[in-house]
Amino acid sequence: MLDFFIIIKDKINELREIALKTLYDVSIDPDYDLESWSGYKKMWIKMYNEYVENKLDRMFFNAPSVVVLVSNDPSGNAEVNGGIAVANMELEMI
Repeated sequence: MLDFFIIIKDKINELREIALKTLYDVSIDPDYDLESWSGYKKMWIKMYNEYVENKLDRMFFNAPSVVVLVSNDPSGNAEVNGGIAVANMELEMI
């Protein structure tokens, strides 16, 4: 099992642009079956357009950094591990 965290600070603007563009591209691509994701599809398009037009960050909400959990845990515990880790990070900041 491999769990680790990546903290992104210096390249957060690049990450934001890549993430928003990727979600936008998926949303407008007819080859992706997003029928059950239609609400997200509309939201992703709106998020991208608002960022391009007004630099409104609805992806990370102008956070100074982003924490990414990377895991190959097949048991599905990555979400639980990530939640516990984030809770501990919050406690450390108090």
